[in-house]
Amino acid sequence: MATNLQPYDQAWRDEYREALKQKYPDRFQRLFTFSQDESRIIIPDYTVNTVVIIKDGDRQTIREVEDIGFYLSVLSEAIPRIWVYTEEEWERRKKDNYLPFQLSPSME
Repeated sequence: MATNLQPYDQAWRDEYREALKQKYPDRFQRLFTFSQDESRIIIPDYTVNTVVIIKDGDRQTIREVEDIGFYLSVLSEAIPRIWVYTEEEWERRKKDNYLPFQLSPSME
């Protein structure tokens, strides 16, 4: 998990996590951030790279989860890049090593 976040990125991440817990208490599993150093894709315009794991959901649910994060970012200085995966998709992508970032031990 990224520990070198700016205070506004940390505040956004914490608020996003709480919003997801409230809106999707039975679906929300995990949220973690990672640094540009851990990314396989360098995207300099983003200040915080974020992965959200939900228990299950369709494309609409995934879009809603992303939209909550983007909405909250409008109210802050954070510029997030958000990846949302279902638990099943997350496990499959980890197994196939098909992720846009390198896994750190905290992401396992």
